[in-house]
Amino acid sequence: MLAISGWSGAGKTTVIEALIPRLSRRGLRVGVLKHDAHHLEFDRPGKDTMRVREAGAARVEAFDESWWFQVAPRPPGSGWAPLPRAWRQDVDILLVEGGKSGSMDKIWIVGPDGKGPPAGTRAVILTVQRGPDAVEAVETRLHSWLQSRWCERTRAAVVLAGAASCEPAAGVAGAFASTVLVAGRPVPGEARLPCIPGVEGPVGGMLAAMRWAPAFSWIVLHSGLLRLRVELLEWLWSKRRPGIWAVVPAVGGQPDPFAAVYEPQAVHVLEEAAPRGARGLSQVLSSHPCMSIVEPPDDLVDALAASGGQER
Repeated sequence: MLAISGWSGAGKTTVIEALIPRLSRRGLRVGVLKHDAHHLEFDRPGKDTMRVREAGAARVEAFDESWWFQVAPRPPGSGWAPLPRAWRQDVDILLVEGGKSGSMDKIWIVGPDGKGPPAGTRAVILTVQRGPDAVEAVETRLHSWLQSRWCERTRAAVVLAGAASCEPAAGVAGAFASTVLVAGRPVPGEARLPCIPGVEGPVGGMLAAMRWAPAFSWIVLHSGLLRLRVELLEWLWSKRRPGIWAVVPAVGGQPDPFAAVYEPQAVHVLEEAAPRGARGLSQVLSSHPCMSIVEPPDDLVDALAASGGQER
């Protein structure tokens, strides 16, 4: 989340409107959240949605062939906490129009009145005067900010238990990631993350890890990677960038979804592919515009070799 803040009349909407196509050309999915410090009148008197809202509906939703929207009450004094996490997980950046009272980082637009941020405003990463060069300056700062936020995500790894022992892959992962989990069927004496009920095979394990810590970037590894090396994990990690939700290696044109890096944004795509199992997941990863299929260098191909008995 990044706020585009400023006093009324500073031109916040104009800046956001100009930013969206620029960011889209960089391959980013952009969400916008309008924040009004006063009363925001979204609906019109007499419309069906307002009539049922005024009748006491706890939540009103509507959709057509192109758009869906929801109107729900916000608890008094709750600040920014009630924002649905899903709003942030299917976009690369959520731009907040306004938000000067929030704790999120913000870019301040100075309007014709010359007024800067009020005393006590937190986390202003750029103050820029409205004018012909303002949008370019905002885009440049926003891009570097987003890159740094992407790099700050926690490294985590999940080893998907199969026929082979998890110890070799988990040991290599432990030298790379701050958090390492093993996911699979419960085994006496071993700490394992249970798979998602109703999702068969390794897909259930990887989704369990991503639900367990939805803000982490996860390297997913199957236990049959007996030649796994830290160099492969570092190489995969180096291919991450904003706008890419998964980095999936492919050898001979065949993607391996269980030796790949997944960002938080990927979880919705994976949830939809889960009922079709590993084959369906590979098909989705190969066709989705936010997934990057990469060929590893020759000296790292052997690190992707799997034991013959691994369940895939």
